[in-house]
Amino acid sequence: MSEETARRAGHADIPRERIATEAPETGAPGREWTGTPRRGGREGSWMGLLRSFRFAFRGLGRVLARERNARIHLAVGVVALAASLWLGLDRAEIALVVLAIALVLASEVFNTVVERLLDLLHPGHSERVRAIKDMSAAAVLVTALGALAIALLLLLPRLIDRFS
Repeated sequence: MSEETARRAGHADIPRERIATEAPETGAPGREWTGTPRRGGREGSWMGLLRSFRFAFRGLGRVLARERNARIHLAVGVVALAASLWLGLDRAEIALVVLAIALVLASEVFNTVVERLLDLLHPGHSERVRAIKDMSAAAVLVTALGALAIALLLLLPRLIDRFS
């Protein structure tokens, strides 16, 4: 980390040798570690793990409760999965459908995070903020179009066979 980067990140007072590029206890690359381990004892417990899942599901629930497009994508995903099972797709094909659904929903969550963060940081109208939000929405569009292509490639031929 350069001196300038350390100053901007608020680490100017920490000796350079104490700032590592990965945390020794987790091995997480790219995380700055100042040499002070976490305390509290909950990180390794089952209760801590369950709490983490509870927080994650609460976040997903918030996205689904507040974002119409996320609900639409979830509904379309459920229909695509049901159609995959009904049409007798094999396990690998069903796994591909599930992966596509997960990618679309994950991109919706990330898009929501980007939009909410930008709204917090820049409450007024800004063309730069609008451009960033548009790019974030474009990521959702790209994943949704990819999922649609997967659905068409896997489901359409079987639907045609079923109804012809």
